[in-house]
Amino acid sequence: MADIEFKFQIEADDDGYVSYECPFCKSTFSLNASEVQKDDPVYTEMYCPYCGLNDVPTNFYTKEVIEQTQNIAMNYMIDEINKAFKKITKNNNKYVKMTYKPLKNQSIKDLKTKEGTEEIFECKNCSNHVKVDYYLGKTKVYCAFCGIDIC
Repeated sequence: MADIEFKFQIEADDDGYVSYECPFCKSTFSLNASEVQKDDPVYTEMYCPYCGLNDVPTNFYTKEVIEQTQNIAMNYMIDEINKAFKKITKNNNKYVKMTYKPLKNQSIKDLKTKEGTEEIFECKNCSNHVKVDYYLGKTKVYCAFCGIDIC
């Protein structure tokens, strides 16, 4: 079976940042969209700017992004089922008659990163940026790309 690829967009905030969520501490932070989408270097792991723990980048997607991808995949499956049953019902004869009610697609909403009061930090090691809630020096900030302490 061939791989199927789905694409969707997440609208960045006014500064060009998109939201992520740490799978460990559940804190949210934002990364510059152009830095995340760079092909060189390719990042195989991401660090939480708050707790410093790392995992694969896809595990840092927000709940809204995960829900959106599930809805897109579900809609693809629903469309394929509807097509299959439509073909089957065309083959009715005098002995067998089939009818079906087409399934309805899930709603797909636009994803937009919310504006907040986060502060932008630049990593002195890799020059990438992270946008986090910073509480007057009470928060340690790690680079989401290379994991070093940037504040």
